[in-house]
Amino acid sequence: MHPWRIYFTDKELLKALLEQATGVKTIHGYEPTSEAFSDEPYHVVFWCGDVGMAVASKELRLFNRDGEVALSDITEINQRWWEYWRMYWDKKDTSDELPKDYACEVTIPLKS
Repeated sequence: MHPWRIYFTDKELLKALLEQATGVKTIHGYEPTSEAFSDEPYHVVFWCGDVGMAVASKELRLFNRDGEVALSDITEINQRWWEYWRMYWDKKDTSDELPKDYACEVTIPLKS
């Protein structure tokens, strides 16, 4: 299992992650291994250590503290975050060091 990752709409990865699960408990709807689950347009898979969550839906709305975030903006927002994260670490322990940002301190990418 991946130590801490969130995935959106990657059906092949969804299938691979679910195949690694040693048990599945369905709280609502159909089993995540069913074709109906896979056929939904949106998927979110969340793993944290040995525990995970898989959600599929016909609609997906994302919100931050400022309100709703357009799905079309997610790629750019994600890219900006990783650019900031890289700048934070590039400047760490230099005369241009940024203020301590705990989000950066605890975020370790699996691939950079």
